Amino acid sequence: MPSPTSPENRHLCEYCRQITVNSIVAFGPRDATIGPQQAGLLHQPTYDLLRESSETCPLCALFYHALEQKNSGKHISAEYTSLSRSRVWMHAGDHGFTDLTAPKGLYHMVVNVGRGSAVNAAPISIYSQPDDPLALSGDINGRLPSQHCDISQCANQVTEWLLRCEGHHEKCQKALIREPESATRGHDWHHTRSTRDDLPLPQRLIDVGTVSMPSLHLHETGGSYGRYCPLSYSWGRSRSFRTHKATYHDRRAGFSLQDLPTTIRDAVSLTRSLGIRYLWVDALCIIQDDPKDWALQSACMDQVYGFASLTISASSSEDKWDGLFRPRQEHKSIPVFSPSSSDSSKVGTMYFSQRAGLLRDIIDRSPLARRAWTLQEDILSRRAVYVSRDQLYWKWLEHFRAEDGLTNPQGGQTATFLSAEGSPVQTWSWMLNRWRILVDNYAQRNLFDTSDMLPALAGLAGQFQKRTGATYLAGLWLEELPLGLLWTIRATDVAKSVRHCPEWRAPSWSWASLTGVIHYDGYGDLVTFSSAEKPLEQLEVLRYEIALKETANPFGEVTSAVLRVRGKTQRLRRALVRRRARRSGITVLGYALHDCGQVIFDNEMVPDVPLPEEILCLLVDRRRSAQGDYQSVLIAIEEVHGGYRRIGAGYIDGPSWFASSDTVDLSLV
Repeated sequence: MPSPTSPENRHLCEYCRQITVNSIVAFGPRDATIGPQQAGLLHQPTYDLLRESSETCPLCALFYHALEQKNSGKHISAEYTSLSRSRVWMHAGDHGFTDLTAPKGLYHMVVNVGRGSAVNAAPISIYSQPDDPLALSGDINGRLPSQHCDISQCANQVTEWLLRCEGHHEKCQKALIREPESATRGHDWHHTRSTRDDLPLPQRLIDVGTVSMPSLHLHETGGSYGRYCPLSYSWGRSRSFRTHKATYHDRRAGFSLQDLPTTIRDAVSLTRSLGIRYLWVDALCIIQDDPKDWALQSACMDQVYGFASLTISASSSEDKWDGLFRPRQEHKSIPVFSPSSSDSSKVGTMYFSQRAGLLRDIIDRSPLARRAWTLQEDILSRRAVYVSRDQLYWKWLEHFRAEDGLTNPQGGQTATFLSAEGSPVQTWSWMLNRWRILVDNYAQRNLFDTSDMLPALAGLAGQFQKRTGATYLAGLWLEELPLGLLWTIRATDVAKSVRHCPEWRAPSWSWASLTGVIHYDGYGDLVTFSSAEKPLEQLEVLRYEIALKETANPFGEVTSAVLRVRGKTQRLRRALVRRRARRSGITVLGYALHDCGQVIFDNEMVPDVPLPEEILCLLVDRRRSAQGDYQSVLIAIEEVHGGYRRIGAGYIDGPSWFASSDTVDLSLV
C-alpha cells in the first residue's frame, strides 16, 4: 500500500508530504482551558519560502497562487513575508476532533499566513472519487463537480436536492413571507391546495408544458395554488422577446421555445425537467408598456419569489443571451495520498484545488449579485439553485450546499428581518438594523433604469411594513426619524462616485436620491452609541407628504416627497481641505467643522462640483454623554425652490453651537 512518504507523494516538498486527513484537522481534548493539541498543520516557515517552493512543488504552487489571488490589490509588506511571523499553516474541517479515528468529513481547507490579518487566508477544495477509500470511510466528503453540465445532469442534481428539502425540511414548507389574509393586490388567494407545498400562484405564468408536449403559452392563473419556478437573471442591454399590450394575446395563444433568449430558454427546459409546470419571467409575465400593470406586478415581488417552489438564479450570466448551461471552468487539482483515519492500511487519494471562496462569497461576487433587483429575489426565496460557471449551488432556509460537497449550516436568511418571525429578537431596533444592512448592500448594486431604485426594493419594504406596522417614506421609515436622516455616503469604491441621480426619483433627505455606496447608520451611531441619555434637543417631524406615481405600489416610485420639520439652524464653516488619510491609497471623506466636528457632503466624491464653505446646518439631535461632553448631529441643507435640500450630514462637539438659534419650521424636499 502507498503511504504519504512513498514515491506517489515524492513529487511534493517535505512539508506537503506531511499532509494527511489527520494532520490538517484540529485535535485535542474538549477542555477549553487546555486548548487543542493540534490546531492544524504547520507548513512552510515563511511566506517567502512558500513562494520559492512553488517553483518546484505543485501543491505549494497551488497554495501560493490561491493566496496571491485572494490578496490581489492588497499591500503586503516585503519585510513581513520574510519573517517567521508569516509562517504558513492550514486547517480543515468544520470542527475539532477528540478522536482521530473518527471520520473527518472534509470538503475544504483554509491556507493561512501568520496569525493576524496581514495576509488574507485562501480557501482550498478537497475532494475524492466516490469509490476511493477516503470517500468510503467518510474522511473526504468533497466530490469533483462534473466538467460537463447539460440540462439533464443539472436537473438530476436539483431534483435530488429538491426532493430531500421537500421531504425533510419542515421549515421550508412555509414561505418566508406572510400570506395575504384576503384578496389583495388584485388576487384572490382562496383556492384549495392540492399539496402542502402548493402556495398562491402569481397572476401570470409561462406554462412550459411537458417534455412530450413542449408547447409554451402565457397562462392567467386566476388566483389558484400550485408550484412554479421564478427566474432571477440579468437582462443586459440587448433587446429580446417580451410581452407588450399589442402582443399580450399572442403570448396567451402560444409561442416557440426558439423565440426566447438563451437564458430563459434554458430555464424553461430546466423547469420542465424538474416536473414543474410553470415558470415566472418578468419580461413575459409583466406587460412591459402598461404602467399600471408594471406597478401592480412589481408590488408583488415578495409573493412571486416568496411563494415559489424554487428560484432559478443565473448567477454567472451577464446577459439574457448568455444561457444557464455553458462549458464549465476546468479544475486544476493536485493529488495527495493519505491513509484512512479509521484504518491506516487503507490508503486513498485526496485532491486539492483552488476554489473561488466560501459559498456566500461566491454568490455575492457573481454577476447576478451586481444587479439591484436580484437582492430581494434572493432574500425572499425559501429555496434557490444558483447556476454558476464552476458548479451548482443550492440554498434553503437553513443551509447552503454545493455540488462539490461544500456546505454552510448557517443558511442564507440569518442576517435578514425575515428570519425573525416568532423569534424573541424581533424588536424594532433589531428589525431596523437588519433593514439598514440590506439597504447598504442594495445601494451599491446597479440599475439599468434609475427610476427603479424604490420599486426594486418594494417586496422587502412591503414585508418589513407587514412585520412592524411602520410607515414607509421613500426608502426611510417614519418611526426611525429624525436619526434616520443622518445617513452618509461611503468611499469604499472611488471609481463609483456617489452622486445624486440626474433625474429626480426621491427626496434629498432619502438615501434613494443617490446613486452609489451609502452608510445607512451614518452619524446616527454617534448619539446612540456614545450616550444612553435622552436627547436634550431633537428635530421634530411635523408631517409628511408623499405622492406615489402609481397607487398600486405603495412602496414604489414617488413623484414628490416633503418632510415638514421643526428645529434649529446655524451657519458653520468647514475646513478648505479634506482630512488626510494615515495610509496611502485610502480615501477619507469629510471636512472639519471649526476643528471640533465634521461634515460629509453627499456630492463630495463627484469631480468639479463646488462645495459651500459656509454651511447652513439643521440640528437633528443633541445629547450629553456620561463623561459630560456635548455632541450635536446635524444635516447640511441649502435653500431651493419649495424648501430646503439636504446636501450632507455631520456632527459638532460642544454645548453652545445652536444655543442662540431660534426654532423654525422648514420643508425638506
